[in-house]
Amino acid sequence: MALDEIERQDYALSQLAVMEDTQIAGAMGLLEGDYSAEVSFPWRGLQELTFGPLAGEFWIIGARPSGGKTTFVMNLLQHLIDTRRPTLFVGMETNPERLRVQWAAWACGLDLAPILRKQWYLLPNDAQVQLRQHLEWQRDERVRELVTFAEDERLSVNRLRYWMDRAAGRGVGVVVLDHLHRMDYGGSPSDLTGNMNEGMVQLKSIAKERNIRLIATAQLKRLSSSDVLEDYMPPALSSIKQAGAAEAEADSVLLLHRSLKPGASDGDCRMVRQGQLPISAVAEQGTMAVRVGKLRLDGDARDRTVPLYVHKGRLFNSAVARDEFAFRLTGSTTHTPYTGA
Repeated sequence: MALDEIERQDYALSQLAVMEDTQIAGAMGLLEGDYSAEVSFPWRGLQELTFGPLAGEFWIIGARPSGGKTTFVMNLLQHLIDTRRPTLFVGMETNPERLRVQWAAWACGLDLAPILRKQWYLLPNDAQVQLRQHLEWQRDERVRELVTFAEDERLSVNRLRYWMDRAAGRGVGVVVLDHLHRMDYGGSPSDLTGNMNEGMVQLKSIAKERNIRLIATAQLKRLSSSDVLEDYMPPALSSIKQAGAAEAEADSVLLLHRSLKPGASDGDCRMVRQGQLPISAVAEQGTMAVRVGKLRLDGDARDRTVPLYVHKGRLFNSAVARDEFAFRLTGSTTHTPYTGA
């Protein structure tokens, strides 16, 4: 064997050794610390079932239109700030200014629609004062360090990397995308599904290479335009629109839907579909169901469901906690019906 060939092989082997040492050192690093350093969900039942997103993971939160995606991520965003987890929030359905008002309205327990319509007479007398105080709080440097709102309405994968680079100095470890179907994946306009599938592969790669938690919302397909109870039926993992690769690339998928009353029978549902009973006869008001469509680290969690309880956009572990919050807010335990957001 020629000397130069032997030298090339020796060099290749030395590079392999360096790579393997780096891998083992990284594996050792995964054993450091404990679960308190991980990002958690603010809801005990969901946290115990899923353990929350780990570094390097790509999670999808799916729901039908007006199915609660924004409600879910707004609650999660506040929890990330409360637990001091720097976050990049990419809201592509609305601009950052409106997102900040939406966040303030949520935090103050105020309905968003009359705020945006400037129907102040429908709100408490001090509503504008509350909102301005929260917006001033958002200006605080300690808050700025914890959340960055990107400004792109049609984000490409390259622009996502750009925003992550801009926020790198803040130690961003969580990226929230709202939502996948608003992203610009490039490619041919005639192959939206193929473009989006390739985009899923790239998003998963970003999560791994940056060692961040990438949490993206996604639209689910409606299977029937005539079933008045479709929003109350648990969605299938395959119902994510135009994104077959999401099933393979996502580490975990959570599917949101409205809840039926525990005692609602098949006969009751049939009568609702036939128009003989109102939807309220079977619908569990003020409740969101979170179904595990996929959990890579625990296959036994698949198809298990956790209920969350809703009042004015807030999500709670229990109906008791929800009603206590409602009483503190309004002096009444009457909660607002969950209609999705």
